[in-house]
Amino acid sequence: MSFFTGGVLSEVSLFHPDFILWFVSIDETNHKFSTDGPKGGPATQHHHNRSFNRCGDLVVKSNRHTTGVYATNPFEALPLLYICDTKAKKEKNYKIDPLWCKGLPVIEGKYGTGRMQTWPSQVPMQPKGSMDQWLLHMYI
Repeated sequence: MSFFTGGVLSEVSLFHPDFILWFVSIDETNHKFSTDGPKGGPATQHHHNRSFNRCGDLVVKSNRHTTGVYATNPFEALPLLYICDTKAKKEKNYKIDPLWCKGLPVIEGKYGTGRMQTWPSQVPMQPKGSMDQWLLHMYI
């Protein structure tokens, strides 16, 4: 931010402009693998033909989820990160089906390099399906 006071141009800043890309805003959103609504029924509305008997509501109940990590720096969106949960005890048993990655967004940005680059969404696997310190360091 610049100020012009008394014939002198002054620049006031809390940080050096070279460091602005280090400011990152991150949002983590849990995406449940369930159609269970807050009252125990399905989370969506149903429409049916009253001429036919209703066969009941299909509710998929699951404790599994994926955490979507959506981040930006002051100028551009960072690559998307979808963290899958796993019940495997050993890291060598973590498995991601390549079909899970099909159709995920590709992000384009300069990311401090001066030229446009494309980055695919990332799909790591964590025991609880959430961000930890190691994953954050790898992501940033």
